[in-house]
Amino acid sequence: MTSETSSSQPYRFEARYGARRRDRASAIEQARVLAGRLGHPIPADQPPPEPLVRYTQHVILNVEWYERSMGHHRRSRLRWITLFVVLILAVFALFGAIVFGQVEPTGRSSIAEFAAVLAGFIGLLKLLAQMGDSSRRMAGFHKARSALKQLLYSLENTWRGKTSAEGALAPAFLEALNHSLAKAHEVLDAEQAEFFTSLATPAALFDGLSSSAERINAKVETILDARRQHSRRLQRQHALDEVLSARAEEVAARGRLEAALEIDPPDPAKIKEAQRNLVRAERGRMANEALLEKIDVI
Repeated sequence: MTSETSSSQPYRFEARYGARRRDRASAIEQARVLAGRLGHPIPADQPPPEPLVRYTQHVILNVEWYERSMGHHRRSRLRWITLFVVLILAVFALFGAIVFGQVEPTGRSSIAEFAAVLAGFIGLLKLLAQMGDSSRRMAGFHKARSALKQLLYSLENTWRGKTSAEGALAPAFLEALNHSLAKAHEVLDAEQAEFFTSLATPAALFDGLSSSAERINAKVETILDARRQHSRRLQRQHALDEVLSARAEEVAARGRLEAALEIDPPDPAKIKEAQRNLVRAERGRMANEALLEKIDVI
């Protein structure tokens, strides 16, 4: 029995905003949707291919998380604006009372009123800084979400109906999937770097956290280094797959040549064609092995 997922079924983030669920069960669920939209539905009694599950975890579930986070930031921003308006009205009312003499200008009471006004203005400055931080982070989320969606829909439009070969995922599609995944990592790296940079803005500096930027930069470097290592592992795995495929092709080409040589009477055209195919297979295998060695050196 095949899955009921079709190419017209929306992703969960398209139908509604949901929680950020990076767990495997959620990834498998959405990987089935991705497979259906690519024209390669997965039978209900079989798990989706691991490359699709991995792609779902890093792209589709991240888009879903950005949708939810932006909704949270919009609501938070609205609360900040409301609080800002109320506070600024209160500060101006108190300031007017002191200036126009409605509050006794002498004694400890006036000092307390003045301190309250000063504290109010300080609070306003902090609010403005925090509101600016929120806007900057929302812009980063918007940019990352749009870039991830573009990668996802581009993959769909390019490979819909062309993902399988002899019942399995086509090697060319796997290469495109890994390339899209690497691009998604670059998008996430840039967004995370922007996010951590925004933490060291006036709101943090106003509180005297002078070491925040250094700690944040160290964390960003750690994350970027981990991403680079992960991307390198993906590249090496892809190169290794290509080497194994090229070796298998070389063995097959050698077998075809041996079969052509055993034909009685011999067919010179078939023998020559088999020899050419073997030479191409050997060259392909050597080129892929050289690329794998280059990745290992890096």
